[in-house]
Amino acid sequence: MRLNNLQKLMLNDLFKSTEGLYIYTLYNRYNSSPKELFLAIEVLTKMSLVKSDDERLTITTSGIEYAIKTYEVIKAKSNKLDGIQEKFSGPKIEINQFYIPKIIN
Repeated sequence: MRLNNLQKLMLNDLFKSTEGLYIYTLYNRYNSSPKELFLAIEVLTKMSLVKSDDERLTITTSGIEYAIKTYEVIKAKSNKLDGIQEKFSGPKIEINQFYIPKIIN
């Protein structure tokens, strides 16, 4: 079964946390509706990837194995400046420093 984006985010955050996370923390972090959050938690618990203890969610060993095997959860985020071509990058301009454009004919 494929996970949606919210479920991937939750599994990723739970994978990174040491003692699990509170449901309220997840609610504040994702700005999703309580219904969406509840459904995501329900799917993850049915798949036995996440364990719910009162108000705290923790990742199970099968959840850790799933996260490592699929690799889609733990992907390293790329730097947003990686896609900029070399000809468009230049020295960093400090505050109150003038910018003189380089004109190449």
